[in-house]
Amino acid sequence: MADPCTDFRLSAEEQADGWKLLSDTSAKAQWQAGLDLPFPAQGWTVRGTCLELSEPRGGGSLHSAKAYQDFDLRWEWEIAPGGDSGVRYLAEYQPVPPDLEPLPEFIAAASGVTLLLSIVVFLAGRLRYKHRAAAAGFAMVLLAVVGLVGSMRVNDSLERQYYRDVVGLEYQLLDDSSRGGGTSPKQRTGSLYDILPGQAPVSGLSHSSRIVVAGGKVQHWLDGALVLEYAQDSQAFQTGLQQTSYRDVELEKRRKGRLQLRNQGSRVVFQNVRIREGTAK
Repeated sequence: MADPCTDFRLSAEEQADGWKLLSDTSAKAQWQAGLDLPFPAQGWTVRGTCLELSEPRGGGSLHSAKAYQDFDLRWEWEIAPGGDSGVRYLAEYQPVPPDLEPLPEFIAAASGVTLLLSIVVFLAGRLRYKHRAAAAGFAMVLLAVVGLVGSMRVNDSLERQYYRDVVGLEYQLLDDSSRGGGTSPKQRTGSLYDILPGQAPVSGLSHSSRIVVAGGKVQHWLDGALVLEYAQDSQAFQTGLQQTSYRDVELEKRRKGRLQLRNQGSRVVFQNVRIREGTAK
């Protein structure tokens, strides 16, 4: 039996037509764990032309290092029984809220001033042989160092919160059969997650998918069939978006963004992920 992870090749015609693989040996340079963060050291593995989330607890989602505008994205996939995943597109990192952005700098600045004063007090105490002053200065030095370390931790916390995930539109991948048909139409395989429904539940754990984006017009394909078509400026999209937690992100205006292969806690294999930039032909 052919192995989709080792036997797949882009033909010379496909390469000439602009198709590029995003899941081959170059994958670790094309995907990252977050903004300016490298490919995850755990959880994800690259095998041939496949990206496999084999240990969901050990790695987060994969974000494309590049942002794409108009494109045709295709892939095959296999998900574990009961599994849940997805592919986000036109996605971007959330900016740190303006009221939180100065916080690490403020803590670091205050700690720096405290450190400078601490050193002065410490040295003055040593020079005058006043052990109490020296001890107080030493305590202040320790306090300042703790403050500096705290500012670093605050910065890391903000990075984890805002720069290790992206917000965008999502093509839902799911083991529909495990839900017994009770899944919301907006959360079935091929749907625009939580915004627009796709089609009736599909059976099986292995499928092929395709997303076509062209100037605000989007198509979702599943196993060779068009299951959803919408315009970002349509009333249906607006209505669906307003019912989600992303209603203030203005996704209806976004025409360029990153891709994300979702880690939703389930084993999933993304096979032969390939993209052609520009309008579909």
